[in-house]
Amino acid sequence: AAAFWLLIMGTQALGKVLFTANEQYIIRHMEIESDGKQVTARRLKDWANLHEGMNLFAVDIDQVRQRLESMVPVIKQVTIRRQLPDTLAIRVIERQALARLSTAENQIPLAIDSEGYVLGPTSIAPTLPLIEGYRVAGLRPGGFVDSPEMRSALTLLNLCDTTPIGQHLRIRKVNVAHPDHLDISLDNGTRVLLAGPDTPNRLRKVAATFQTAIRQGLYPVAI
Repeated sequence: AAAFWLLIMGTQALGKVLFTANEQYIIRHMEIESDGKQVTARRLKDWANLHEGMNLFAVDIDQVRQRLESMVPVIKQVTIRRQLPDTLAIRVIERQALARLSTAENQIPLAIDSEGYVLGPTSIAPTLPLIEGYRVAGLRPGGFVDSPEMRSALTLLNLCDTTPIGQHLRIRKVNVAHPDHLDISLDNGTRVLLAGPDTPNRLRKVAATFQTAIRQGLYPVAI
């Protein structure tokens, strides 16, 4: 037992000399990149409690990654790598706001991404579509919305944002208060009631109908 204890202590002392107490591995450069605009180098250092002058091997990479992904709503994924001898490289994938979510508790709408994560008011662009009629108390940045009507609304908005459907259906507002259908308001004043579980196919049919009406010179106020 004594020999085993001495072996452990010796290994720890050797590791300290070679790595965690070795001035060769002091962080002198931090390469921080993000695919969005919300996470700046200064903010990330504060959130992660990182700074130049720390030892590369004294930084618990897994702990820092978990802290950032769990505590910062706008961060979706973090990759951290040591680049010997003196650089810590951090890459961030941000959650992108898809819509504004209006609730009775918040006078200012909260941003929400395509997966249903609430990002907070700082992520909002005024041109994003508005989702209203969602009645869940206690919703805050970092929260998650998961209801059939919200999933349908987010699927709808994501389709319009990532496919040609959005060229024909420019959505201004989606009301999810009715459990059996989505009440959609378009930029030109057209109102669309979309019912049924198969949102993508039904939306494609609506887009095709709307496109045909435009070609024929018709501008329906309801579909």
